[in-house]
Amino acid sequence: MSDLVKCTACKKKVSINAESCPHCGEPVDKEKHLKEKKDGNIFGAIIIIVFLVFVFTGKSKEEKDAERLAALQEKVVKIPASDIYRNMETYKEMTDLNPENKKYKKKYNYYKKKVDEVERKIGKNPGYGVPFLVRMMWEKNLNDPSSLSDEECKHLGHTKEGWVYKCSYRANNMLGGKIKKTETYLINKKGVFLVK
Repeated sequence: MSDLVKCTACKKKVSINAESCPHCGEPVDKEKHLKEKKDGNIFGAIIIIVFLVFVFTGKSKEEKDAERLAALQEKVVKIPASDIYRNMETYKEMTDLNPENKKYKKKYNYYKKKVDEVERKIGKNPGYGVPFLVRMMWEKNLNDPSSLSDEECKHLGHTKEGWVYKCSYRANNMLGGKIKKTETYLINKKGVFLVK
């Protein structure tokens, strides 16, 4: 049995080997139909190949979790013990990825306890970036707060008095010239203080 194709004029089925459609007389363009069939086969093959590549190269959730856990294990050994926040956050993520691991849970609880003790004494950690209290101090004390740019703060950790940040910024001085300043701030429950 020969291949059947749709007539381009009446859309009824006709043999690809016929010279014309028996229903309407439209000539059958065998070359066109063979090209369409070939193009369709190529497109279908591409779809199948893409699907197979995805299936065989896509990683499962377990594989991704194992890779993430390995990266965290590598990261945590480089974090100083004094950086209790980063240690706590890293061990928390490791515990979430592998809840059965008692070592991760124990380390997380240890650093969480340290964080809680520090926050009871000096206040909550203002976090990374430019702390809100520092930004408020700048806006209150600068000659032209609207000229503030290039703000950057580095979290240096904490002392028994509070959280320490080294911050730099650019702003206009009294004469309108742009200056760059770098200052160290201490933040605790009482507020923010410039360290001289």
